[in-house]
Amino acid sequence: MQSGITTEGKAVLAGMYKYCGTYGLPLGILIDELTRCNCVIDWCDFITDMSHEGAKPRTIRARILEAVELPPKEKTEFTNRLDMALKRQLEN
Repeated sequence: MQSGITTEGKAVLAGMYKYCGTYGLPLGILIDELTRCNCVIDWCDFITDMSHEGAKPRTIRARILEAVELPPKEKTEFTNRLDMALKRQLEN
């Protein structure tokens, strides 16, 4: 389900966690396929769904960073935004 559009015109898709959590699709493969279709994952929705399944913020962070091929200690705009989204999730 489309939840928005990026400033680059890519569709932002919610509901993507089910493909990993329910169907067992590796997150990296999902990201690659969505990229080919000019789409991106709604990470806030993904984090919410994964946490509802019982995953802890540290696990969520590690799984996402592994899939996007970023080292856990590397600081980028993506990791900063991910950390903010995880912090908001903890507050809810």
